[in-house]
Amino acid sequence: MLVLHATWLDDRFYIWGEHYRPVPRARGRRALARPNRALPHPFAAETAILRRIVEHLLDTSPPAMEEGDLCLLLPSDKHTPAPSAELGQSPLGPIKPDRLGLWRVPALVFSPLEALNLLAHMPVNVIGPRPGLILGTDLRYWGQVAHLTLTLLEGQHVVPTLVERDDVAEARWQPWLDDPAVLERVAAFVQAMPPVCRAARPCTGVGQERSARDLLLHVLNLLVDHAVRTWARDVAPPPAPSLFHTWVRALLTQDAGVTDDPREMAALRRVVRQWLDIAQPVGQGRVRLCLRLES
Repeated sequence: MLVLHATWLDDRFYIWGEHYRPVPRARGRRALARPNRALPHPFAAETAILRRIVEHLLDTSPPAMEEGDLCLLLPSDKHTPAPSAELGQSPLGPIKPDRLGLWRVPALVFSPLEALNLLAHMPVNVIGPRPGLILGTDLRYWGQVAHLTLTLLEGQHVVPTLVERDDVAEARWQPWLDDPAVLERVAAFVQAMPPVCRAARPCTGVGQERSARDLLLHVLNLLVDHAVRTWARDVAPPPAPSLFHTWVRALLTQDAGVTDDPREMAALRRVVRQWLDIAQPVGQGRVRLCLRLES
């Protein structure tokens, strides 16, 4: 039995697996599970196995699959991480978690757009798509988030924005969440996020835990931004001296940077804010419309 998991860390999507396999008996003193020092996860699946499973699950050609390490802060006892509920009890006997330990697993790594395409073609509505394989609650959750993203894109619930990162103004696309129906769906997704979705950490153990809402919005922003700027790159305007046109061009190319000049950032921020204010809802009151027909 293998459980396929997935999570986000920064701007990368990771797929990893968990299964029971023979573990060599440790010699000497066993390392203690700690939240600030990563240990190899004893039941992590090798990337070769992960590749075969992903290729089998997709109904299209698989994307490029890079390999990397992922670290997870998991409930543990002194020496072993607790298995997921889908995997069941460890053959080593019951594990009674009394701490959080940092565990390193081999993983397949995807960019946001690769992740969106991958999740859109995975059978994320099925717990066990084939014998001996279970899709973890985290993978199925992120699959539903991908479908939510596609719904937002199809409904054009996206808006261009200006964000400041490392003292540089960047043109970014974000989901438009002022629609009450969209807000309700996002709130439901926040409540439904499995705790394991927030377990990823830098392997140094240093890093702040994201709230469920913060992580979900971060992922939605990533997916929307990468999808729109990639799919619309053919309509990017040519370079122009206008700062506003520079912002528009940066929305439709891979280089999101607009300016690092503080005065230009302030001026552009005002212009973009005024432009976005037009899209703000003006109220929830009722409006009576009277029409007069003339022949």
